[in-house]
Amino acid sequence: ATLLLFDTNVLWGDPWFEAPDTQALLMLNGHGVQVLVPDLVLREQENHVRREVSGDMKAVKRSLGKLSQLTNRSFSDPLRDVTPEAAAENYAKEIRKRLESTGTVILPMPEVSHAELSARAVLKRRPFSDNGKGYRDSLIWYSALEAIGETNDTHLIIVSKNVKDFGNMQGGLHSDLQDDVKNRWRETQPLVSLATNVRECWDKHLTMFAPRSRDLEVELVSEKFFGIYIRRWLNEEGTRALGGRSFGEAVAYPGVAEEFGPVVFSIERVIALDSPEVRKLPDPLVHVRFSARFVGMADVWEFRPDEEYADDDVPPRDPFAKNRVWSSVATCSGTFRADFSLLIDCSNQKVLAAVGQPCRRGEKEENGA
Repeated sequence: ATLLLFDTNVLWGDPWFEAPDTQALLMLNGHGVQVLVPDLVLREQENHVRREVSGDMKAVKRSLGKLSQLTNRSFSDPLRDVTPEAAAENYAKEIRKRLESTGTVILPMPEVSHAELSARAVLKRRPFSDNGKGYRDSLIWYSALEAIGETNDTHLIIVSKNVKDFGNMQGGLHSDLQDDVKNRWRETQPLVSLATNVRECWDKHLTMFAPRSRDLEVELVSEKFFGIYIRRWLNEEGTRALGGRSFGEAVAYPGVAEEFGPVVFSIERVIALDSPEVRKLPDPLVHVRFSARFVGMADVWEFRPDEEYADDDVPPRDPFAKNRVWSSVATCSGTFRADFSLLIDCSNQKVLAAVGQPCRRGEKEENGA
């Protein structure tokens, strides 16, 4: 069996498991793969929701106050029925329901004693760091060990950005954790691997469960794919899939903060589709990735450098930095490139989920794309 155990720092970028890569992964539950999420991780996610909602509510109220001053009008509070606690409680209930419906296992707190944890901390054995931090990561590690159970014919993949806490310099499992595995399974030992994100899981560990189809990849960049006209779909839905993400240095424009860059709000014409990847999931689903180059309209930030330097030498790079005022937003037309990921229901000829990620200049644009 292949077990995938997720850490908070990976899931927080997709708290509702809505991204196509994540949804496609959940579809493998019961097909040779078992997704695991520790209860501790969901509690941390819940706390993130509570904190983020609280901060966003304060920002909205500040903006309404400023808007009232500028317009000399009063505005009703759109957040009167919203509280951070209620949002966190709703998230905790709904995400558990959603995960359980896909066959994902929510792991309980591990049965490890305070004595064992404190001894591990004193000895600075990973996941505890040299400064003694690592309590939550240690609980996740013990949850992982318990998830393997008595079965040694198992491949456990820990998906976490905390490579320094779980891994070694070569990207493998840290020697302290290797010793834990050796001591618990003295003969035939389970394989434990690390991955820093969902994409790495797909590319390194899940090929046998969702094989790529070269024939479908050729078909993807043609006119029609399972009844879906991909270019037409990009023109109609591609901007929404990009979700307002910045394109960095994709377009050179006078006065633009290069590290922030333009935000595309309209795709006018698709120039090319390439780099297709099509993975077959349990029928009738396929997981699709491709790159698209297109002409679009974008908003870009304009500045007056003579007025807006943060100090005497270095111009500010962030248009939203607290110590600066940005002057205006301009609209420009340009050529952009973005990578898209789609989950497609082939039988109903429908895109179930989609997300786009801008390519910065220096990636595919400078490589002849």
